[in-house]
Amino acid sequence: MRTMDEKKLNLEILLKEIEDLKNDHSNQEEFNAFQIFRLNDKEVMHSRFIKSLLNPAENHGYNEKFLELFLQQVKINKFNTQSVTSECEKNTHNNRYIDISIENQSSRQMIIIENKIWAGDLDNQLLDYYEYGLKLYGNKSENIFMIYLTPYGKQYGNNSFPRDKEQPKNGIKCISYEKDILKWLHECLKHIGNKGNRLFLCIEMYIELIRKTINRDKYMEEILKHLVNNPSQMKAAINLVKTLQGRNFLEINSETRNLILKNIESIIKKEPYFGKLKHNNNGTHNFCDFKNTKTYFVFEKDCIYGELYDDDDDDYKISKPFEISGYDLNNKYLVALLINDTDLIEEWINKTINYLIGEAENI
Repeated sequence: MRTMDEKKLNLEILLKEIEDLKNDHSNQEEFNAFQIFRLNDKEVMHSRFIKSLLNPAENHGYNEKFLELFLQQVKINKFNTQSVTSECEKNTHNNRYIDISIENQSSRQMIIIENKIWAGDLDNQLLDYYEYGLKLYGNKSENIFMIYLTPYGKQYGNNSFPRDKEQPKNGIKCISYEKDILKWLHECLKHIGNKGNRLFLCIEMYIELIRKTINRDKYMEEILKHLVNNPSQMKAAINLVKTLQGRNFLEINSETRNLILKNIESIIKKEPYFGKLKHNNNGTHNFCDFKNTKTYFVFEKDCIYGELYDDDDDDYKISKPFEISGYDLNNKYLVALLINDTDLIEEWINKTINYLIGEAENI
């Protein structure tokens, strides 16, 4: 049986190997315009690029072919791809915007794509989109195709389309960047064929961007390959994952919660925020008095979210898109709070405040 010192040594060796792999990968990274402009998790950018390929009228020159390949991938086989129109941020006239809509007015069909990188679900969001599509196309549910796109294909929240409501006849397809979008893009590359083609190069760079965004880039694959060939380090890695897996990093009185509070307090007590930490009797916390707005950051037992008090209707507005779950290590803002990445923490603070006071860009 290995001693505790031996286990620690194996872990230290593993972490050193990972750091070396990261440094090697950073030195070998090729030029990528998408990454230079920090477009990794800007959902609107992803939506616009995907829409540009899906739209036969775009100047990519491949007409309906990319759309047909996409429909094959997501198993939609009853949509007429002739004479379609496509749009990003389509206004539903209900203060909602569909990320990607694909419509065929002649066959009265509509594909609605909700694109979620890391943002949370809004109340009745998918339901509202579905009802909007029904109104446009004669209340025929079979003509509406709903797609919910996330990094790994998670299910949509019950708050977005309540299960007790009548469901779409075609269901709501939950697809992923990891499998569906990457496979579709590779099929697009096969169809283009010419590696010197400008569009081919753009799609290649976009594939790299996706892999980096969802933690499936070459660096991560190299780590996995390294672990496969080193059983003792694989065991150390599995033990490390078990340590982190399923943990609530915001559990009251935990060391990680105290660390997060310390890291955010070091930023928000200064200008331009001037936030103050308030300890509540139930063990939760509030950061308040932001930028002379009635904005609060509420630290619950397992999540953090922003809240805006409205004097006019004596109610609260909550920032669901930027809520951080204490269990979700895929959320870059939770990671930022744990490792004290001040740039990302400030990005999260600003996005939350701007969303609450109505000044947010599309997310």
